[in-house]
Amino acid sequence: MDSFNFTFTAENKENDKENNTSFRKKDYKVTPFTKTREEKQEERRRKILEEQRQKRNSLVNQARRLIEFSLQKDNIESDSDSDILQNNISDNEIYEKNENDNKKMDIDKKKKKNKRNKKKINKFKNQLMISEKLIEIPEDFKTNWIAVKIPDGISCLVISFNGITISRRNDGTILEKFYSNIPGGSPLSKDFQNYSILDCIYNDDIKAYYVKDIMCWKGYPTYDCEAEFRFFWIQTKLSEIDLKTCNRYNQYPFLPLMSCYCIPKDLGQYLSNDLNLIIPNNIVGPIKPPSMILFYNKESHYILGSTPLCCHLSIDEAKILFKDFCNSMEL
Repeated sequence: MDSFNFTFTAENKENDKENNTSFRKKDYKVTPFTKTREEKQEERRRKILEEQRQKRNSLVNQARRLIEFSLQKDNIESDSDSDILQNNISDNEIYEKNENDNKKMDIDKKKKKNKRNKKKINKFKNQLMISEKLIEIPEDFKTNWIAVKIPDGISCLVISFNGITISRRNDGTILEKFYSNIPGGSPLSKDFQNYSILDCIYNDDIKAYYVKDIMCWKGYPTYDCEAEFRFFWIQTKLSEIDLKTCNRYNQYPFLPLMSCYCIPKDLGQYLSNDLNLIIPNNIVGPIKPPSMILFYNKESHYILGSTPLCCHLSIDEAKILFKDFCNSMEL
């Protein structure tokens, strides 16, 4: 009896040990800290797509807010490279002169100025969608992703409104003020309801703007539209107006970027082509080929800031990563 009890107890202990071990392994596998960077990026994509479905209209008014900021005197007249503006308060607005107590007045004036000279953040700062580095090929890459080659240049927010076009860096500071044929961007299309907002790359070598994305066109906001539709609109709307020819009312050419669905055969051909860029009418000779490629999830809205629904790689990195994916093509 004692022998049986010993054997039973020992077996139970071994079984308990195995159960406990397997239980701990199971828990260990689902721990967030053990997930790879690829798993985390894929999980964040699914989460963001679900959130944007639930909050589809959250960015519809973003275009109107940017136009309202443009109307503010401080933002229109400021061409400073600083993203912080100081509100200077004159001495007479703070205190009246007190000839009998100069020392006390100086101390009080400093305290009052420190309270009233508040910093004002540039409201055009961080209004662009920023791509993440692509870590691994997404699970739905063949069916739900679009590739776009990006030329070298400055990422900028372009707003055309009230008869003028202004391009701004991502920190909100002004890059250029000029006329353009974009709706609202010249005296020929000056109308309160006629305004547009674009995400562009300014290429200084050829003095041209490449339109990377579209957030508003002629007063119609597209922040909450899917990327596939926004790219269709870029091609459609830019073809309706002569934006390639430079003249008095279109001082810089605005050009669309060529895109490609991430089907293996098509992507292989797209990567193997060195240029894939539209050239302005006034440029003769070869130009520098793109060195960067972006990948957009077709269902993604235009999201301000960094997002895993828009990822980037250098062209060389893309050729290495997608070599097996595009195995029918020689990259």
